[in-house]
Amino acid sequence: QTTLPQPTDLEGEIFDAAFALFQAAAGRSRPVRLLGVGVAGLQAPARQLGLFDSAHDTRAEKLAEAVDKIRARYGWEAVKRASQIEDDEEAKGDASADH
Repeated sequence: QTTLPQPTDLEGEIFDAAFALFQAAAGRSRPVRLLGVGVAGLQAPARQLGLFDSAHDTRAEKLAEAVDKIRARYGWEAVKRASQIEDDEEAKGDASADH
């Protein structure tokens, strides 16, 4: 279990925290069978800039906002990470081979 140092609505930050937990668990002698990710303490979006926050943080927030708007209009599948596209194509190929 972990708690992020700052509140976030960026899926990348949540993913990074979850993946770090997975990597820590994967090093144990037993394999990981199930991994759940939950969030708590939800609140209205607000961000106080830190003294050393970078422009990268602002760009990531703007990107996340743009992706959210596209997905709201065109559906969740409208925007994907490039790594997901290959997986989707393989799944489609497997499904068509079954028929």
